[in-house]
Amino acid sequence: MNKKKQFYILSAIFLGLPFLIPFLLAPFAAIFPTGDKGMNIVFGFIFLEIISVVSGIIFLVKGLVSKDINPIK
Repeated sequence: MNKKKQFYILSAIFLGLPFLIPFLLAPFAAIFPTGDKGMNIVFGFIFLEIISVVSGIIFLVKGLVSKDINPIK
């Protein structure tokens, strides 16, 4: 697999992850609906979403900029 394809796959994974995080958050929100513990979990997942989007954009830019040694013809 060439480098460009790897960067595109990684960017798709990391940019798609924030759409899955609310489904991961739902059980924790049901267990800890209020209070400091619940808010810490919510802010933790928001932080994960921000990191995921930023790293997805970085991988997308790296995929656009990278040059393949053996490009597919």
